[in-house]
Amino acid sequence: MNPSSMSVAELFAAYKTWISSNPQLTSDLETTVKWVSYFLAGRVQNSSVLSELVYLLSNLLVLFNDRIIRSARLTTVEQGKRIKTFITVLEYSEVFLEIAARKLWGNRGRWAIVVIVQFFKCVSRLVVLLKYKEKITKCPPIAPLQRSKIANGAQVETPAAERYSHSFTLSSGRVIRTISAAPPLHCRTWTAPQPPALSEAEEETLAIQHTSAEVIYITKPMIHLASCLVFGETSWKPWMFSLLMDITSLQMYRKSEVHVTKKQRLELSRRALCLLFYILRSPFYEKYSKSRLHILLEGLSNKIPLAHHICRPLQRYIPEWQAIYFYMWSS
Repeated sequence: MNPSSMSVAELFAAYKTWISSNPQLTSDLETTVKWVSYFLAGRVQNSSVLSELVYLLSNLLVLFNDRIIRSARLTTVEQGKRIKTFITVLEYSEVFLEIAARKLWGNRGRWAIVVIVQFFKCVSRLVVLLKYKEKITKCPPIAPLQRSKIANGAQVETPAAERYSHSFTLSSGRVIRTISAAPPLHCRTWTAPQPPALSEAEEETLAIQHTSAEVIYITKPMIHLASCLVFGETSWKPWMFSLLMDITSLQMYRKSEVHVTKKQRLELSRRALCLLFYILRSPFYEKYSKSRLHILLEGLSNKIPLAHHICRPLQRYIPEWQAIYFYMWSS
């Protein structure tokens, strides 16, 4: 059939068929589009806006194609899918929206967009937490599919009832204990591993603790923005409030680590690693990190062969990245 004679509906149906039939090739094409955004950075006028726009469109393309592949190949239905999609789109769009607002309306317009985006993210995440009972919201809530596994016919979606980290579930549904969690041979049983049993009161206490920890994490951006408004952007108080809320949330989860799934542990590990961003966040960056990072990168560039190919671009881009709110404070 000649593509020029096909209707829009027929073209879209053909596109969906091709995407669902070629997940790995689709992934390669999407990666190529994403690399275009890195190539554009610093090479054309208004490159930051253009590169972020290309990066945003590439992420939205991945999200759209993943949805096609999920509907064609996977049968699991995720609760709160629409609102999670909305949060994911916001997280992909936030940097572009901030940069574009700054170009169009100046600093006030930029901060207005930052507050609006964070407000909608905060409300949406609270809905996912309280209505759909998701203990730990991922970033982004809808992660890209593992296309290579899809292409090989493997199940990559997590079942609704996730198993704990000392076991894993095959595509057939059989639960297998990990080697590291296996007891001595003479003590082994062949039943599926289970987490330690809790009484009803303990389960309720644990649920309240997890919910409280997640509420602290979700509301942190709004508290940070409010404290910036009250005390000023250069004050140490917003920085300290945010750090304290991050640490408090992580500590509350660590007290009940055995009742956290493997995927949830990965998200908590990501949040713990994000604490390193505090050395790049104002005012710590201007007071302590800026000069030391410059000396470190300059030294590596001069002493290690070929290191200047990495260190010199970092020296140029770190100040720009540091000035963008959503690069530093998104999560």
